[in-house]
Amino acid sequence: MYSLWQSNAFYPFLRGSVIPFVVLRDVKSCLLDALAKVEASPAQFEKVVTALQSLEAMEKQNKQNLLIISKAMQMLFYKYL
Repeated sequence: MYSLWQSNAFYPFLRGSVIPFVVLRDVKSCLLDALAKVEASPAQFEKVVTALQSLEAMEKQNKQNLLIISKAMQMLFYKYL
C-alpha cells in the first residue's frame, strides 16, 4: 500500500477540493491491479523490493550524515559566540 502511495498510483483517484481522499472502491481496484502485476512476474518484484530496500538504507545513511554535519556546524558557530 505504501509503495502504491509513493508511486502516486492513487493520484488519478483523488477526490475532494480541500481535503483530498480516495474512495475505498478505488483503493481496492488499485490494489488488485498491483497484485496482478506482482503475481505475473514475482522475480522482477523481488528485484525491485531489494533495490528499494538498498535505496532506503542509503537514504537513512545520508540523513545521519546530514545530521552529523549540521551538529558540527552548530558546534563551530557556538565556539565563536
